[in-house]
Amino acid sequence: MKNEVHMVSALQGDFAVFGEQKFRHQQRSIFEITCLIAVPVWLCWIFFDYYFAPAQWMVFLPTRIAGSALSLILYVLSKKYTGYRAVYNVLLLLFTIFAVAFYVNYVDQQALPTYYLGFCLIAIIAGMVLIYSPVELIVIAVSIFISVLIFGLIINKHSVYVHFEKGGFLMTSVFLFSSLGGIIRVRNLQKMIRQDFQLNGLNHSLMEKNVQMENSLAEREILLREIHHRVKNNLHIISSMLNLQVEHASSKTPAEVIRASQDRIISMALLHEKLYQSENFKSIDIKSYIESVANHLHGSYIQHTPGIILRCDLDTKDFTIDTLVPLGLIVNELVTNSLKYGRSQTQESVIEINGKINNEGYEVSICDNGPGFEHGNAMAKQSLGLKLVRGLANQINAHLSHFNTNGSRFNLLIPSKAVLN
Repeated sequence: MKNEVHMVSALQGDFAVFGEQKFRHQQRSIFEITCLIAVPVWLCWIFFDYYFAPAQWMVFLPTRIAGSALSLILYVLSKKYTGYRAVYNVLLLLFTIFAVAFYVNYVDQQALPTYYLGFCLIAIIAGMVLIYSPVELIVIAVSIFISVLIFGLIINKHSVYVHFEKGGFLMTSVFLFSSLGGIIRVRNLQKMIRQDFQLNGLNHSLMEKNVQMENSLAEREILLREIHHRVKNNLHIISSMLNLQVEHASSKTPAEVIRASQDRIISMALLHEKLYQSENFKSIDIKSYIESVANHLHGSYIQHTPGIILRCDLDTKDFTIDTLVPLGLIVNELVTNSLKYGRSQTQESVIEINGKINNEGYEVSICDNGPGFEHGNAMAKQSLGLKLVRGLANQINAHLSHFNTNGSRFNLLIPSKAVLN
């Protein structure tokens, strides 16, 4: 729950920063255009004053020039000091407001409507054209009324009634509606910014998923190439085993030769089946694989030699395919040997397969309670099956040992480096 709250807070924080940046970016673009337009507008007002208020023309001239110069200065500053554009925006409009508030309290009555129209134009620009936050709009609204009131008290040329009659009421109405329109516009802009933020988030998520898919496809392509390579190697192994089987087949019937080869091939096929069923296509659980090989052999031989019990008790651990191919063939040879020759004459016949994890690696033991090997250790036997077992054990650097007490017992210690964590 705490993690979810933290994630939501982080998302809201990111949106606040994103929204502020987008809002100020929109404000900056409009501000720069406004500054460039304000310079000639201030200069044009010089001729406007000369026509509508010739008596005050020289009084207003310094303010008009100052407004033009201020617009140009703020434009240059906004380019150099980008972090204060919102301040420049408000300063430009406040200076304009104070200037017009001074004019409407200084000109004659017949010129008041014209100058209040100027205030209406400023109100429309502030509310409907420029981009201000609601707080900034409130500051501008208060500034208009306070500035008009202050200059009215100082100059004291026209009464409040005259101001309202000559355009003050119109200016107030226009500014209220333009402010309302500006607030609605800002709200819509914020909605657009939020949608833009969500769209950016979706785009980012899609990009991440595309990268993951590309990585997954690349990995699967590598794994597919690896599997093809393993299949080719396994076919070579099968070919080599068939050649060895032919060399040692003088004392066996063709059916026995084919069946022995078939069991070895099936043990390798089971490995690929487990590999296909695994999640990462790189490793397989030794417990599941050895049990599958042993159960297949037990089910195959039990039809001809019933009464042998198979017991498996192995720890779960993942192994690489390079280790499991030889290991599966070793299990195939030893379990087949126990099924053929490990039947007990005095008690219930049992074949046990155990797998335990220890400090040195993984130890697999395959034992039966049959008569065992004659004349001592099986490691000296020259049969094809035991030659394969010894050669495959050396291939994975495993230590193979045999005990001939109360039946036959083979121990195979697989080093830790062959085990995947």
